[in-house]
Amino acid sequence: MAPSRNSQKEKNNDSSDDGQLDSQQSHLEMLMTAREMVDANKKRRAVKRKAIEEEHINQVKDVSAGVNALFEARKSKVHKAQKQQWARLDALNKRRTAIEAQILASMKTIELHSANIISEMTAMFDGRVEDLKQEGNNLDGTTLVNN
Repeated sequence: MAPSRNSQKEKNNDSSDDGQLDSQQSHLEMLMTAREMVDANKKRRAVKRKAIEEEHINQVKDVSAGVNALFEARKSKVHKAQKQQWARLDALNKRRTAIEAQILASMKTIELHSANIISEMTAMFDGRVEDLKQEGNNLDGTTLVNN
């Protein structure tokens, strides 16, 4: 007896159902594998991103520390240069004060000498005027012979 058509259809349906189940399972397995790959890729990217962000934070800290160090070094140099300039200005100011004192002393000496010379010349001119007056009085009393 040959198998009936119904039994062949049932066998075909059973094998077709098994094929569909296998196909669905393989699709599900592929989807699960793809999802796992995507999740693994996301985790890898997250780890890389975190490493890059940490490296960036460290670089920012390093640069900031370097800038602060340069700023402090420049500030120290400027302070030192200003201190030297103030010391130089103070020395120059003292020198100027000393020169002004010398000039003032010289002017007082010149003024004193000038006053002495004036008094000597005044005394000399007064004496000479007196001599001329006396000679004029002597001439008034006597006649000039040479005229």
